[in-house]
Amino acid sequence: MRGTAAVVSSAGGLAEIVAHGETGLHATIRPEPLAAALKVFLEDPAVAERAGAAGRRNALARFPLERNVDRFADLYARLLQAKAETA
Repeated sequence: MRGTAAVVSSAGGLAEIVAHGETGLHATIRPEPLAAALKVFLEDPAVAERAGAAGRRNALARFPLERNVDRFADLYARLLQAKAETA
């Protein structure tokens, strides 16, 4: 499976996940910077491919499926318990 190169806002939480120049690009939320970042990937598909692959590896390492499934199952169990207690 391949990852997808990402262009994210330099403000907010996504900038903490996407490493600028490694797993994607950061841009301010204005047309010119966004267009410039997208142009980097469009003009050099190899750069986009590398960023996408690095982003996928990073996401799988930081957010393993097993851990997330366990965390969501625990969350749902707590929510159901809280709902049962208030009913």
